[in-house]
Amino acid sequence: MKLYILRHGDSVNANSDDERILTEKGIMETEKVGIFLSHKNITVDTIYHSVKKRAYQTASIISKYITSINGLKEENGLKPNDNFLIWVDKVNKINNDIMIVGHLPFLNYFVSYLLGFQNTKVVDIPASGLICLERNEENKMQIAWMIIPDLIP
Repeated sequence: MKLYILRHGDSVNANSDDERILTEKGIMETEKVGIFLSHKNITVDTIYHSVKKRAYQTASIISKYITSINGLKEENGLKPNDNFLIWVDKVNKINNDIMIVGHLPFLNYFVSYLLGFQNTKVVDIPASGLICLERNEENKMQIAWMIIPDLIP
């Protein structure tokens, strides 16, 4: 099972956090990551994203470059300060490859916990950054690879 964790792209400041949308830079960097992913022929069961507009926009852009059997699915529990342990339980019950598009600090702590670091943050995912985790033979998650927009020419 592969778990693709994608942080939303760079977003504008707005009166309401829920209404923040991607900046031109956020769109461009997410497209860059999408083009990179298109060369990897990735197929996921579902692309889950938070209820916030910037996460939906990011998921929509990425969905043009990878195959998602069930498309996009908006999910509660993926906002910046939501309890990531709920998603740890969900992921542990999933055997298909999936993608989660969300926010900080949620994603940093979620990934760190999945990697076995329960009380500390060991990753800091930049805007439009993606980490691919893979479940190994011992049923533990490990980092397969990571890409950030600045590394893509």
